Amino acid sequence: MAWGYLAFPMPFNMQKSTLIFRKALLSIPVGVGLAYPFIDPDAGNGMLRELSILGVTGSVAAAVFLVFVRLHARDLKRSLELVFPVSRRAKPASVWLMFLLPYNFFFIVGSVSKSLKAGAAINPVLARLALR
Repeated sequence: MAWGYLAFPMPFNMQKSTLIFRKALLSIPVGVGLAYPFIDPDAGNGMLRELSILGVTGSVAAAVFLVFVRLHARDLKRSLELVFPVSRRAKPASVWLMFLLPYNFFFIVGSVSKSLKAGAAINPVLARLALR
């Protein structure tokens, strides 16, 4: 009996592994940026220093930005909830991960987009919304 490449099932999904690898790779610069004040204490306090230089204006700008991110995440969550669970590429609650690391935003928006396209194929309501 000849054992070919396809005779053994893959222990993991290649596409999922690639996505995990890309996320891990992209988290390195973010992690270094967050840890930099601890790595080189003489460099200052990182982003908090820049916000303190801007004073109240910087704090207000950061707060407004976080409010907009929260509103955007809420809308993405609601959009995912409209899609049948079988068509979802991500759980609706996963959109809140964009607060964890900023690069997650691109992966989350991509999974919401793929979910809406898959949902539109089987749900006429979503199909009508996709045409608008």
